[in-house]
Amino acid sequence: MNLLVKELQQRLRVLKQNRKSAEEDWQELAEYLQPPKARFFGDDSSEAEERELIWSSVPEDALQQFAAGIHSLLTNPAQTWLHTALTGRGAEELPSEVTEWASEIAKLIMDACKHEESGFDSTMNECYLDYGTFGQMGLFVEDPEDDSPIPFSSISPHESFISENKHGIVDTMFRRLELTVRQVQERWGRRKRGLTSDIVQKRTYSEQVQRKVDHKELEDKVYVWQAIYPRKHGEWSEEATIPSKFMYASVFWEEETNQLLSEGGYREQPFMFARFLKFSGAEPWGRGPGHTALPHIRLLHAQEDSKDGAIQSQCEPAYAVDSSMYKGGINTDSGATNFYEANSVTGERNYGIYPISSGADVSAVHLTTQERAAEIRSIFFNDQLQMVGGPNMTAYEVALRDSKKMMLLLPMWGRLATEFLPIFVSRMNGILERRGDIPEAPDSLDALIEQGQVSRLKVAYVSPITMAQKASEAQTFQRALEYIAPLININPAVMDNFDLDEVVRDSQDLFGFPMKYLVDVKKRDAGRKQRQDMASQAQDLQAGKEMADTAKTVGEAATNSDAIAGAVQQMQGGMGA
Repeated sequence: MNLLVKELQQRLRVLKQNRKSAEEDWQELAEYLQPPKARFFGDDSSEAEERELIWSSVPEDALQQFAAGIHSLLTNPAQTWLHTALTGRGAEELPSEVTEWASEIAKLIMDACKHEESGFDSTMNECYLDYGTFGQMGLFVEDPEDDSPIPFSSISPHESFISENKHGIVDTMFRRLELTVRQVQERWGRRKRGLTSDIVQKRTYSEQVQRKVDHKELEDKVYVWQAIYPRKHGEWSEEATIPSKFMYASVFWEEETNQLLSEGGYREQPFMFARFLKFSGAEPWGRGPGHTALPHIRLLHAQEDSKDGAIQSQCEPAYAVDSSMYKGGINTDSGATNFYEANSVTGERNYGIYPISSGADVSAVHLTTQERAAEIRSIFFNDQLQMVGGPNMTAYEVALRDSKKMMLLLPMWGRLATEFLPIFVSRMNGILERRGDIPEAPDSLDALIEQGQVSRLKVAYVSPITMAQKASEAQTFQRALEYIAPLININPAVMDNFDLDEVVRDSQDLFGFPMKYLVDVKKRDAGRKQRQDMASQAQDLQAGKEMADTAKTVGEAATNSDAIAGAVQQMQGGMGA
């Protein structure tokens, strides 16, 4: 056996042992909420047999509404749900071309996710279903071939074993893949390494798989393990061009024969795991709404089973039949027949066939099932994720109520923002950059990084949940303005205490509109100065015009006065003669 495979199998055995404590709950949750995934103990039972446990569709519907609601809030394809920015000293005063370049990366990532062939939205829906059921979700972002769409796939808990680093972030995963012989042949068979290459790669799969290939058994199953983990310092390099020297190792081997298939790697962590809830000091596996709702789900199905029996006993009651017809034991099944001695069962009835009342209270059982169903929906946040509003509510009141409800989901959002999004954006940015989709950074950015004024890209959600958190900041300022409004009416100069320019620029962070909508600070100041200069020039021109008009008026007045004086003198000379 290959030494690397042997070492990885030892690690895998420990992870399998540690996961056993969670598998029983996962199996039961899958049977109730996602029957096709109830395979934690190698159960080969059909889905029809698994659904015999199901008496109510409410838990599955509650889970689906949870997944749809979380999808619309966190990664809604119709909205901007993330943005990227540069951080560091002086990041608030960066040139507009730098901030626009940084924010453009988020748009490129979202455009790649929106590609119809990538399957991102359907994959995320699968992830959110796992998120509600098992309390964790995993997403795998594979390196695309050439310029093809980036492929996304969900990681089911039954096929993965994970480990955390010292910061509590999942960075190691062992994954059991169910492949066909044809897929193994295409990936690890004899082939050229490139379209124009003369180098032929030898096959690496086992003789056992080769025999299946020879017998044309191409659709038979082959179980393959993949181990992904960070390499130690000194074992990898950022400048490496060989996958075996990349930051994250990727090792494949056959489960049955332990045959090493390949040893490669990824430049970035290709998978991301997010836990809904995790207790301190506990195992890396998460807990979610499914764990909390499990006792209610068990009780709901038991009560639905009882309600079904009560309804059947009323619709098709057992019957009492005169013993002269037949003698036998008591049977209380729906539609059963019981033979009796006259007057021993029916009292005044002496002969004939009569129904036996079961005494079942269907309305009481129905009420209790409704209560269990409402509790399950509440645990899956269906009430928080539903639309709020009413005929007598203003838009502001609806937004305020919606904001308060979204605040209840902030703990969940916090884990996603820490465990999922940074790794996802780093992976997407690396793929897009290698394909040449990321535009070149402005020349001024290198100088700023060398000076320590900015650092790496920072990722932030702008989903409705994030907006609900930030909206509280805007609401506090709005309340402050309402408080000081009477003072502004008395003395408008009190507004000089506020930096209104900062208020306007902070609105981009509060409400998440595109950064390009804001004018660069230097351009803004230059525009203001230009308007001031133009206003000053206009004022000077107006003042000069007024002075000229005044001089003209004075001159005309002086001319008129001289003419009048001359006329008076002439009149006085004529009279003297």
